[in-house]
Amino acid sequence: MIFYGKVSASMIGFQQGLPSDSTKTPPLNNIAVFIDENESYNLPVGVFSVGQYVQSDMNDLQATIKQSIAALTRSADANNDTNLRIILVIRSLIHEYTNKASYLFGCVAYCIADQNDTIIKQEQFYVRAEGHLTAGLVRKSFFKKTTERIINGLLIFFDGTNQIPLVKGVYDDFDEAVLTMPKVMTSYLGQVAHISTTFVGTTAWEFVQKKDQLDWNMYLHK
Repeated sequence: MIFYGKVSASMIGFQQGLPSDSTKTPPLNNIAVFIDENESYNLPVGVFSVGQYVQSDMNDLQATIKQSIAALTRSADANNDTNLRIILVIRSLIHEYTNKASYLFGCVAYCIADQNDTIIKQEQFYVRAEGHLTAGLVRKSFFKKTTERIINGLLIFFDGTNQIPLVKGVYDDFDEAVLTMPKVMTSYLGQVAHISTTFVGTTAWEFVQKKDQLDWNMYLHK
């Protein structure tokens, strides 16, 4: 678990950067968010560890997605199927940080399923988030980018629109995403005899790896 002050959904500050027209997107109140803790990596560089991301850290992301979907303005002919649900899985996640900057890089997959677990939509993408000085800022950024991408996907699917902007820092392709990550990370440790001392660490973004599409039928019935 990440050891710092709890970041609530209301603190995420998610704003709908999307068209203000009404949508046919259903309420989708049933949302489950999971993380594969076996592929959650915590890599401090010259600083104390804040711990790896675990399942309890997903509560805020779940609340943020639910809150953002509820905030959408629905049209009179909106889909009101309350049996639909969203399942999201953070398949891999690496948190690497110094005393100057913090990065999260992860593979995210989600699907919409009906009451019979029939998959009606699925997506997978990679998220890059950066925050300076505190782990809380990068967490906020990662959750916001993930939520925006999901909202965009819902509007495209239920409304058939393609006029929605891309989310900065979200990529469909792993190779494109990993090229945007820093090659080294450095912590500033102070000065000794007027000489600056630093700790330089290499990065390991490859831990996220390129993932095949998640087999949702297998995942939902395991």
